[in-house]
Amino acid sequence: MSTSPSAIHALARLLISEAAAQSEAPGTDPNPTARACARLATPLIKLVGETGFASLLSRALSIAKRQAPLLEALHVQPNGSLTGFPQTPVDTTASTLDAGTILVSELLGLLGMFVGESLTLSLVREVCPSAWSNADVPSTKESL
Repeated sequence: MSTSPSAIHALARLLISEAAAQSEAPGTDPNPTARACARLATPLIKLVGETGFASLLSRALSIAKRQAPLLEALHVQPNGSLTGFPQTPVDTTASTLDAGTILVSELLGLLGMFVGESLTLSLVREVCPSAWSNADVPSTKESL
């Protein structure tokens, strides 16, 4: 994937930030990382199936755990959902959001390797249209 790692990280950070800013709908996970991954799951499951998405997320989590020990308690369920978040009020500290960003970055990077940059970016655009109007990710626009 020719999109720079910093552009992927910026997209991941944007997805996590938007998920953190969303009001929680009944029945959704209160954790911003879980919500960001769930947003990506919808189009990805259409593309690779539930098992494919769960496998991709599991691999991304495995890689991300090496960089962010805060993710150690997380597990990917067969349906692709993330479990293992603390049952305490949602932690939105910088370190927790950074760990989530690392996970989503790894997921986007793996996806880019498997389906290509164009499809990956269009999937992100589908779940996060603001990514293309946000000044924080100019290098993404340039890479297209």
